[in-house]
Amino acid sequence: MKKLTSSLLAVIAAIIISTPAAYAITGFQGIYAPSNWTFDANGGNGFVDTTNAPAKIMLTGNNDGQSAIRTDYTITLLCAGSVEFDWTYDGEPISGITGPQYDPSGYLKNGVQTQLTNNAGAEVQSGTNVNVPVVAGDTFGWYIFSNDGIFGPGIFTMIENFEGPSCIGGNIMPIDTTALFLGGIQSSAIWMLPVLTGAAGIGAFYIKTRMNKE
Repeated sequence: MKKLTSSLLAVIAAIIISTPAAYAITGFQGIYAPSNWTFDANGGNGFVDTTNAPAKIMLTGNNDGQSAIRTDYTITLLCAGSVEFDWTYDGEPISGITGPQYDPSGYLKNGVQTQLTNNAGAEVQSGTNVNVPVVAGDTFGWYIFSNDGIFGPGIFTMIENFEGPSCIGGNIMPIDTTALFLGGIQSSAIWMLPVLTGAAGIGAFYIKTRMNKE
């Protein structure tokens, strides 16, 4: 008896091992395009500039004389993973009554503020490789909180090198194995399904191996 073994299974096994579970979307594009974000001035005169998207955006806080106004730019995430970005901030000129402490700024996750700026720091500040773990359904974004509304706004002059999680994974799972006996030829059928959560469609692979009897 001679067994005929298909090399196709080895190929599929290699795909299963080597395919990554997920990947990141770089820049403000795709599901992270500016049209998918929500800007909220909360009654102030702050604004967002997306002219340079997908490379970067700029968020400017309130400066209309009202106090305690938070300017937000947020998105509801569709995928789990992490959000990464670099930032540059330009605040009020530092003097006895002005400085970055009057416009503290940072990122928002589900409405909770995490301040990135240093109240006792320089007028211009920056940070790199900020990494925030997220799950699908989380709301993420940035804020600038204007304590005084005068002497100039706080500005995230650059939020760049943005990366957000993608919903497309690459795990391949066997979902059914069936033994078939057709005309004295034994065959086995294996269905392989790539996990494409949140994608437009799902593909399935049907692989059949045979053992011939001599």
